[in-house]
Amino acid sequence: MKRSHSYNSSLNYSLCTKPIKVAIIGAGRSGRFHVNSLSINKQFRLEYIIDLDEEKANDLSQIGNCLFHNNLEWVLYNTDVEAFMI
Repeated sequence: MKRSHSYNSSLNYSLCTKPIKVAIIGAGRSGRFHVNSLSINKQFRLEYIIDLDEEKANDLSQIGNCLFHNNLEWVLYNTDVEAFMI
C-alpha cells in the first residue's frame, strides 16, 4: 500500500478544523518554493507575501492568490496571520 501525503489526498493529519493562516516573508526563490508547497496543502491558507520589493511581492502574491505588503510589522500587528515562513 502506498502511503499518501496530506497534500495529495483528502486526509488531514492536523488537529485544526480550519486552515492555518500563513504569511511568507521574502519573495525570492525560497518564497516561490513556499507558495508552490502551500498551494497543494489544504492545511494552510496563504494570506500574505511580505517583501521590501513591492514589485516582487506583488508578482508572487498573484501566483499565490493572496495579498502582499512591504511592512512586516504592519502584518504582525494588523492581521490574524497565525504562522510565518521565511
